[in-house]
Amino acid sequence: MRNIYLIMIVAASAITSNVYSQSATPVNWIHGLGETDKIWKNYAPLFEQERIMTSNTPVYYDNDRSGVVSAKNTLDNRMTASASNILIGHSMGGLVAREYERNYGSSLVRGIVTVTSPNQGATVANQIISGNAQTIINRGIADLSAGPVADGKTIMNALLTSSLTGIPTTVTNKIINKKVDAFLKENLFVKVSEFLANEPYATLEDFKVNGTYINGLNAYTARVPIVNIICEENDKAALRIANSAISPPEDATLNQYEDGHVATIVDRLREIYKGRRIFYDVAKWTNPLAYSSLNSLANKWQRGENYLGSVYEADYNTLIGATRTLPVTTQVLVQVCNTTCSDPNARVAPTCPPPTESDCHYEYQNVTTYQVVTTASDGLLPNWTQRMPKIADDNVYTAVGVNHLEVGNHPEIEKAYRKVFDRTDQLRVLKRQ
Repeated sequence: MRNIYLIMIVAASAITSNVYSQSATPVNWIHGLGETDKIWKNYAPLFEQERIMTSNTPVYYDNDRSGVVSAKNTLDNRMTASASNILIGHSMGGLVAREYERNYGSSLVRGIVTVTSPNQGATVANQIISGNAQTIINRGIADLSAGPVADGKTIMNALLTSSLTGIPTTVTNKIINKKVDAFLKENLFVKVSEFLANEPYATLEDFKVNGTYINGLNAYTARVPIVNIICEENDKAALRIANSAISPPEDATLNQYEDGHVATIVDRLREIYKGRRIFYDVAKWTNPLAYSSLNSLANKWQRGENYLGSVYEADYNTLIGATRTLPVTTQVLVQVCNTTCSDPNARVAPTCPPPTESDCHYEYQNVTTYQVVTTASDGLLPNWTQRMPKIADDNVYTAVGVNHLEVGNHPEIEKAYRKVFDRTDQLRVLKRQ
């Protein structure tokens, strides 16, 4: 089940093995939370044809709610037993790969590739545990429902006009005859809402930013090379990952997956909200007796229009930690003046003359201010959390235009794997002649 796209801050790890010989390199492709080994069905055979390698796709989805260590234990008898193992892990799979190496080191692992993994934790886990995620979702549903509920409307047929041809029936079937609030719950927020309705995953604690597990894992120094593939969606990341949650990329023809259908629906939906808002804005001036009620309807539809226009993205970036408030400390030259004009026993503060030049001097002092910073993300994990602390720049690869669920079918990811396999260290996988 892909019942996670917002919160599944976790996911798969890939481990790469090797020795410089013509024997096949065992590569273990490790899926992420809520996924199966199906996510690798395009790339495992592709690189087997191109490289001297054998692919293993071990699974832990039968025990993916119990945390990273438990997932690693599940894989113990499902991994290739070789000191040449390369581990490639997506999302949580990347953490599982790192945990595996922490236990067995170079005796069973030659190298690791984490692919859009929460190497510094997943803010969404913190938000879910604190209850803030549900607050954000409820606020969004309230804004989007206000106009339609007040108007007694169902989802408009205009949503399904010929202008939206190409949208998969798996998407359109879900919105026919639905009220707008139900539509939003079912398509934009369903993955998170379902997750919050179920028993909490023990894994959430492992994904917490600055949590015990993540901090412990990052305090450990790996004994094998590790590279991070960071995925970065460059437009409407939240809606594109929603699209991939509904229509899995790995089911599409290789390098031909289209992730913009949900974004198209939302753009059309916003036009509907805008049209209803304009209708009532005009009507209130032509019907003075109903001005108050018509103005109220206009304002309620505008809530949804504004939400779809900018508030949704801002809320989502806060939810996943792409938008953060960070302390910024700078040194500022300030004047410091000393004066002896004081009387601790006085009931009223004495009137003191202004300090003279001899009373004052200049010194640099640290001043801390707070700035709101927004970074790119894959729709679930911001770039900063996908990157391991203290990792060298030449061990980090960025795949632009890739959302968190597109790791099984995207040309930029394919390029990143080739760059890793072409390295000259232990991560190298020789090409077939």
